[in-house]
Amino acid sequence: MLPFLRRTLPKAIGVYRHRLVSFLTEPFIGGIIPDILIAETSRDEAPRLRRRITFLEASVLTIVERQPGLAEDEVLKQLHITSGAARRAFDGLERAGAIQRETSGELRLRRAAATSHLIVTAVEVKLKRWREALAQAVAYRRFADRTFVVLDGGQVRASAEVRGAFTAASVGLLLQFRTTLELVVKSARVRSYSPDRYSAVQKLLDL
Repeated sequence: MLPFLRRTLPKAIGVYRHRLVSFLTEPFIGGIIPDILIAETSRDEAPRLRRRITFLEASVLTIVERQPGLAEDEVLKQLHITSGAARRAFDGLERAGAIQRETSGELRLRRAAATSHLIVTAVEVKLKRWREALAQAVAYRRFADRTFVVLDGGQVRASAEVRGAFTAASVGLLLQFRTTLELVVKSARVRSYSPDRYSAVQKLLDL
């Protein structure tokens, strides 16, 4: 099924070829393995760090991206780590080209680390166990802006119960009928902020 989805899924969920940056199968992200992970953006807007960053550094970036204008000591309070560990994380991010330290003491996210223009989509593929698939897709919200489930249209009917459950969870649903995909429920796009998102982005962009 995965080779078929590689060809058909992007178009079915509205990802145009010129915006498709990466298509991964079964990447390991923060203890979770989605069947498919997709990155979508204009190619000149994709993050470009000088090296891979650690989980602690990703935690710092998550705070800086979500709350622009914070000073180093304000970020430190949210991380609950020692000042030495924080200083090493700040130094590492500066060397990676991810942040800039202002004379005012504020930390500024550099364009090379910004992920706001990148749309991360995670997909769970199942034959018919739609409740299980839905629960897994909800968990992908930790690092994905959109989540979808693909089910076998020959084994699952898009009943009112199924549609209602996916709509309530803001998870998209597609049914596969042999060589076609039918979009049943659209996925709401909800911006994800987490260290796991940076882990996903690094794997998607092969940093």
